[in-house]
Amino acid sequence: MEYKGMSAREVRLLDRMEAEGLVVFTTSDARRVMGVGRDDAHRILSRMTAKGHLVRLERGKYIDARSARELDVYEVASHIVEPSYLSLWTGLHVHGLTTQVPRTVFVIVTSPRKGLDVMGSPVRFVSVRHRLFFGYASHGGQVVAEVEKLLLDCLVFPQHSGGWDEVVCSFENATLDPERVMDYALMTGSPTLCSRLGYTLERLGVEFDTERLSRASYHGRVTLDPSRPSGRGERSARWNLDINVEGGPC
Repeated sequence: MEYKGMSAREVRLLDRMEAEGLVVFTTSDARRVMGVGRDDAHRILSRMTAKGHLVRLERGKYIDARSARELDVYEVASHIVEPSYLSLWTGLHVHGLTTQVPRTVFVIVTSPRKGLDVMGSPVRFVSVRHRLFFGYASHGGQVVAEVEKLLLDCLVFPQHSGGWDEVVCSFENATLDPERVMDYALMTGSPTLCSRLGYTLERLGVEFDTERLSRASYHGRVTLDPSRPSGRGERSARWNLDINVEGGPC
């Protein structure tokens, strides 16, 4: 790879980050590779950014400017926080389950943090408890939720997934493993999520072990869409749900 206008130390830094497969690297990574102190690392990285060799994503996190031109925002966004993964409306788009192309990139993390603008796109970090943080894998350079976990994430945060109707329409033609999605729901330890999942699977026409999921479901009263107020109409007795959405044709 040809480098212009960079010192040998700066070239070594970018070569090493590429060799280590780090899409996004930190000031600490730079210090480790160049063998310099914090102040020197900051000066070098600032100079490289000013010369256009690096793109600063946020304080202490950088990406090679070449990568910024070659990669898409999804590949970058899923590596800003480690670990993290793409999900919700972004996950629906990545898996080809929706025709919508959401402008905001949704990333699941375990600690609250502010959003960023990355390569011209707003990135929103949605924090979950550790018991909900699983079920993701590398997918074409992106770290994204598996289809079964994606459905659960969307039921927890329908407001970040286009709404419950959009979720159902997106999953109508998806290939879901009923056993896996139920296993995942039970792993979360959330009876309300089990109730929402049971109703949604029935709506999707998926055959599953109704009794198994019903035993783990909520035995009080819960809303189908947690982001909306309680409804005053239809209610599912089997899943103890207020159907607080207006379902329409896909």
